[in-house]
Amino acid sequence: MSDVTRKMINGFLPPGSIWVAEEDEGFDQLLEGIADNAEDVRAFLSLLSEIRRPSTTPVELLADLEEEFGIVTNENLTEQQRRDQIAAIKFSKGGNGSKDYLEDLLQAAGYDVYVHENSPPVDPATLLDTDDYHLAGRTGTTTAIIPTEDYSLIFFVGGLATRDGITDELLSIDVGFVPADSAETFLKMIKRTMPMHAWAAIKVVAFKTPYFGFLTDPDADTFGALVAEWVIQISADNDWNSIAWSPSLNLYAAIAGSGTGNRVMTSPDGINWTTRTSAADNAWNSIAWSSSLNLFAAVAGSGTGNRIMTSPDGINWTTRTSAADNAWLSIAWSPDLNLFATVAVSGTGNRVMTSPDGINWTIRTSAADNAWNSIAWSPSLNLFAAVAASGTGNRVMTSPDGINWTIRTSAADNAWLSIAWSPDLNLFAAVAGSGTGNRVMTSPDGINWTIRTSAADNEWKDIEWSSGLGLFTAVARSGTGNRAMSSSDGINWSIQTSAADNQWNGIAWSPSLEQFAAVAGSGTGDRVMIYSSDLGGFFSYLI
Repeated sequence: MSDVTRKMINGFLPPGSIWVAEEDEGFDQLLEGIADNAEDVRAFLSLLSEIRRPSTTPVELLADLEEEFGIVTNENLTEQQRRDQIAAIKFSKGGNGSKDYLEDLLQAAGYDVYVHENSPPVDPATLLDTDDYHLAGRTGTTTAIIPTEDYSLIFFVGGLATRDGITDELLSIDVGFVPADSAETFLKMIKRTMPMHAWAAIKVVAFKTPYFGFLTDPDADTFGALVAEWVIQISADNDWNSIAWSPSLNLYAAIAGSGTGNRVMTSPDGINWTTRTSAADNAWNSIAWSSSLNLFAAVAGSGTGNRIMTSPDGINWTTRTSAADNAWLSIAWSPDLNLFATVAVSGTGNRVMTSPDGINWTIRTSAADNAWNSIAWSPSLNLFAAVAASGTGNRVMTSPDGINWTIRTSAADNAWLSIAWSPDLNLFAAVAGSGTGNRVMTSPDGINWTIRTSAADNEWKDIEWSSGLGLFTAVARSGTGNRAMSSSDGINWSIQTSAADNQWNGIAWSPSLEQFAAVAGSGTGDRVMIYSSDLGGFFSYLI
């Protein structure tokens, strides 16, 4: 290459020693196309890419990049702060890492979001609406306050923004909306597209139903562990006692102990509820779904010879003849036995009845005349287990067939109100309405029971397992703002904030909605609350 050509090219190149096309050096050879081989060219381009990247350029070349982007070197800044400053300026100048490019990319992918530069810089905490936000970047994940001098290094992804008419500072950012089923892709797009910027703050809801929580692992490429919360839904003011989910119908059905001709309600989403005509105005206590029969069955504590009702769709209900007029409290379905089994708190030696079809019911001899409140089936153990609120050291009974029942020693003589099985943990867990710090017990086999510390001494009324969340969740009829608790192992329990201090009687999990729904016997128009892994979350995510 001639000296004249070399000088002309140098005139077009950015300032900095790396760009000087010295005779017979790498850049000079590249321009002349006379590198020894393709590997040499690739190696040089790779080196050039690293040098051009603020995060990887050698420290001795930082001054060249600062000069290129019009930055006066500040010796008072740390090396990392200088790199961040260069990255911020480079971002603002556009290209594949620019605000406009990312915004266009995200919107073209169908995300209802906008990208906002933090210029002039403001404290991100004022825009993220929380003092506890997470930072993810060069040093991993931490919860911290960003130093004031770094505020300009943050850009925001969210809804529309409001800026000060005089200073142009960001005043607020609306929440953006991201489909829950593509939330992971959304985060990955930002990570891939923004390599030149220090921090990205995302303010979105990946939602099916609005709620607020925090992404607890910002370095992960998933929404993972959202701290969800319970949200109230509108319902009729009946005394709702129990709820079940039908995966075949994609429908919740709940039953009540009060109301006139309307003691059933259904919902396809946990949000929109419709009252249905009940087959009789009995005190309906429990409901279960049979996947084999495609049938809901409910049991009652009142009525004359009609303490069962069934429905194939949750809408049309038919009374069935009960085998005895006991106060039937709980019903469960065994898909392995093709059998409904229900237990009662009254009766003499006959506090169990079973049915293969929900229509024809047969009395079974109970192991004891205790107040049997709840029953569950374990497909792994091929075992029914029931728990009671009365009895001395014998408040559990089990059966492999629903017919022959055996008393088991309970871990404590508490008022055990509900039992559930976890197929993932291979564990029964039961909750109680009495006891001091011991209102949970667990068993791997239904026979040997161990007391666990409850998260609060509330009247825990119902418990359910979610394979989707990997959680037992229980709801209570008492407590102040703490009428839900959860556990991933049945042993260690944590309080959840309940959406209202209603008397929460029943809970069910919907795998397809990835949602818990709970129903209550008190409250005004707010006797349903839902909790989901996938409701979404307003969160602060900084890359």
